[in-house]
Amino acid sequence: MRFALAGATGLIGGSVHARLSEHGAVTTIGRQSNSSVSLDLADTDGIDKLDLGGFDAFVHCAGVVDEDFTHDREAAFKRSITGMEHLVRKAKSCGVKKFIYLSTSHVYGRLEGLINEHSAVNPLTDYALAHFNAEQMIRRHTDGGFQGVVFRPNAVYGIPVYRQNFDRWYLIPYSFPVEAVDKQKITLKTSGEQYRNFISNNDCARYIEKMIFSNGGQEEFTVINPVGADSMSIYDFALICADIYREITGNECPVIRPAVEETKRPSLDFKTIHADYRPTENVRSYLYQFIHMLIKERGSS
Repeated sequence: MRFALAGATGLIGGSVHARLSEHGAVTTIGRQSNSSVSLDLADTDGIDKLDLGGFDAFVHCAGVVDEDFTHDREAAFKRSITGMEHLVRKAKSCGVKKFIYLSTSHVYGRLEGLINEHSAVNPLTDYALAHFNAEQMIRRHTDGGFQGVVFRPNAVYGIPVYRQNFDRWYLIPYSFPVEAVDKQKITLKTSGEQYRNFISNNDCARYIEKMIFSNGGQEEFTVINPVGADSMSIYDFALICADIYREITGNECPVIRPAVEETKRPSLDFKTIHADYRPTENVRSYLYQFIHMLIKERGSS
């Protein structure tokens, strides 16, 4: 089989690349110098010249991130709307059968209460709106011969395959363990009452792999919430980081946070209607491995 993959050096894209490489040839598309095809996904002329003939699936893991809107809001929306429509049209016209897009749970709006694929969308930020627009560009072109699949993960963690290209160390799955190792304390910017469902990059890749090789009985356009094994508050995540650091080193690691509001925020019950999707990894095992690695690299104890 042949696969086209955008975002192959990202947190999830790196894991997807590793898994798909076991099944066939993977052509990577992106701005990285080591991409098989060098292309900015906002470059509609470049997209129109792409040759996607012979590919069984196109996997798009190069969606916009928050920083893109800080850097250039107009360019970020162009990638998600105009660029996406050109890319989907090109894939369909070249005979690609499945187009898989990595979106975000933020398209649902406030991440509170029960959320599954039947929940109403309510994108409240530019980041969420851009991803939902990209989803709609895929939806409008799907038909019996061209299937669109959208994944909406909540909070993704995992050791990046391409760490030299990873630039999102400020996210809590990374910033908290780094603080534990470097400062022997973890300081929260908020009370940490927000709930998240945590899923590993490898589980996301497994879900994508499973969808690519699923046959029959599938809708033309499918939305999937890839649910991870762990749902907890940000504060609880920090406590686990501190506990594992203490277990490994024997040193204390206090968790410091602002005062908790009198009314606690509702928890998040992140669900999926797709019963055949099951996670295989958990937060504790990841943090144990990641903190060990950080300590070894930094020569800390």
